[in-house]
Amino acid sequence: MCNSGLVYHRRLSEEVEAALSALDAVDAAVAADARVVWSDLLDHSAREWPTQASVQQYCWRILREQYPSPERRWEMALVLARLLDRLGQPRYADIARGDTSRTLLYAEGASRWWSLYREALEQAGVQPADTDLVTWHEHPRPNELRIAQRIADTLEVVAVVGDLSINGLSRLSPKARRRRMTDAVLVTEDATGHALIDRIVDERLAQWSGESTARARLCGGLGSAVHVGDQPPVEVVRRLRGLLEIIGEGTDLTEDGYLPGPVVIELANRIWPGRFTDRAPFEQSIEPVLALRRLVMRLRLLRKYRGRLIPTVRAREVTDDTLSQLLVAELIRDDGGIGAAVGDVVLGRIVRDAAIGDEWGIARAARELVRSGVRADDFRVAEVEADDGDYRAELPTVHALIAELVALGAVDDTGRTTAGGTALASAALRYRLLHADIGS
Repeated sequence: MCNSGLVYHRRLSEEVEAALSALDAVDAAVAADARVVWSDLLDHSAREWPTQASVQQYCWRILREQYPSPERRWEMALVLARLLDRLGQPRYADIARGDTSRTLLYAEGASRWWSLYREALEQAGVQPADTDLVTWHEHPRPNELRIAQRIADTLEVVAVVGDLSINGLSRLSPKARRRRMTDAVLVTEDATGHALIDRIVDERLAQWSGESTARARLCGGLGSAVHVGDQPPVEVVRRLRGLLEIIGEGTDLTEDGYLPGPVVIELANRIWPGRFTDRAPFEQSIEPVLALRRLVMRLRLLRKYRGRLIPTVRAREVTDDTLSQLLVAELIRDDGGIGAAVGDVVLGRIVRDAAIGDEWGIARAARELVRSGVRADDFRVAEVEADDGDYRAELPTVHALIAELVALGAVDDTGRTTAGGTALASAALRYRLLHADIGS
């Protein structure tokens, strides 16, 4: 730290000590509590001085986690307010003693508190928003906390000054405004020339690696891959678009609920010309057609209705860009259990250009991944009570995902990765890092 930084930090420490001494002269017990809350507040701030966002987090969430008694939570919030008053921060003090803090600290039940908490954050307008780029962790690591604080500082300036003239912000709703400004900061570069969003990717990858030995093996060597890009190649998305165009406004299904022969033939000829000419024109006999249709339904772009397959509202509104984003976001089932684990294992193997034809080995690795992350009170324990060496329960999930990847052209019939598959897997893993709740 440079000399000017040391002087600034020393001055801040002197101001705090003077304020604590003044409180001690009035009430030693209050001063002792004030020293505790100040230390805790700084632990949850990215800098040596709190901001509106960190005060809100501390008074609305951290105090609730630290103290079982609502009365004690509120008492500590009031102590913080007195200290902030003496530090010349009346606006922050008003947050600590405000009605919102009291309501949240006394709220009964986790679900009611969560609802009130999210509403309070929205109204305050200074908390970095969850966006298409990132979903923030509830307990971020140091680098992520610093980036979140940088965004919060920007939002706080706008909230206080009220300058919404930049980039048309005045035309946006408060929520959209936070999302826009959050993304704008995330794509800026740090002093080393790296985008801030990539710094979050790096930290979360390290966090994933530290979760367990199994996940460390999965994450090894993925660093460069998850920085390549966040969009799958055009040829992968083209297959989804081709199916949607052929279905059009809808098509009748067979009595068994499958695509009719003419549609199967048209789809096979369009996406896999000359490939399945020796097959019967039944969806059940051409697995890539069946897998592609099931994937599009899983993405909620098509649905069955009264014996027909019809497009959803989502399908009518989707563009090629949003279709790419949708595929990356929902390719892997984020179920917190075996579906997500299978996805992570398969994507990791694709990025490393490893064959994924060994379905039994993938199932074994996925079960190990889930088991390594469970706790005694975790709902997933029942799903993987013991590793008995029999992975038949996981095999359908493994086979279904591989079939989808083959249908997309991400993997060939031998289980080898294509160039498009590598790009898709890298984008999907990056999305998982930025949005999945693993190790947060």
